[in-house]
Amino acid sequence: MRRYHPLTVVKHLVLCLLSLAFAGPFVWVIATSLKASSEFFSPNFLPMDGLQWENYTQAFVTYGLAHNYFNSLTVTVAAVGLGLAIALLAAYGMFRLRFRFRNTVFVALVVVMMMPPQLTLISQFLLFQKSGILYSPLALILPYTLGVLPLSVFILRSFFKELPIDLDHAARMDGATDLQIVRLVLLPLSVPVLATAGILTFIQTWNEFLLASIFVRSDWATIPVAVANINNIATQDGNQPMKFAAVVLSFLPLFVLFLFLQRFFVKGLASGGVKG
Repeated sequence: MRRYHPLTVVKHLVLCLLSLAFAGPFVWVIATSLKASSEFFSPNFLPMDGLQWENYTQAFVTYGLAHNYFNSLTVTVAAVGLGLAIALLAAYGMFRLRFRFRNTVFVALVVVMMMPPQLTLISQFLLFQKSGILYSPLALILPYTLGVLPLSVFILRSFFKELPIDLDHAARMDGATDLQIVRLVLLPLSVPVLATAGILTFIQTWNEFLLASIFVRSDWATIPVAVANINNIATQDGNQPMKFAAVVLSFLPLFVLFLFLQRFFVKGLASGGVKG
């Protein structure tokens, strides 16, 4: 029989307790979403009157969450895809090419990362109003794309600094242009890192509430705004479990995204963190 070191046992016990602490609220939300309205305030953790799957049907169909899914997917995929493409080109220019003040540009990028969105909210609103794109999907796609850039470039920085610059020189000697170097040399190598940046920025964009509640109207309302509206309606109607079903549906795409891209996510973190 294999014997484990006491410290190993304690380490695994602590990890299990931490896993329960993080997973507990999610399990509770899912269990509550399947309860009937009559047992919402009951002390039972699990539903006793059967699983109420109609809570999900009501949230998704009756309250139009399906339409908000389309809105969020359209805006988020467009912003993250465009942001990653621009971030790849920007990271190449900043960390693979030599020019004056490139460290200053990077410091400015870090400052932008720390800048709260409320600081530019009024100026963005007036700009979009004068340009005629206010209350259209572009009013979300443009600021979300700008929001994707700083974190994506920051993640690509560590990876690009560790790639041998000889790769670029060899491609340039073969007649490759800068765009061809990015597309044919750096892009295939950057897939895990881009996946990591894509997951983090997708979560950030998908869950954004402030701009989505101001820059668009109900026809382009995203998931966070729709869940807030459903919360108000469900509270008035007394159907509390249904708003928990809406919450579960709101984070389901994030769970699926991470499930399919987790191997790239872990590999991307390792690629950006290993020094050698």
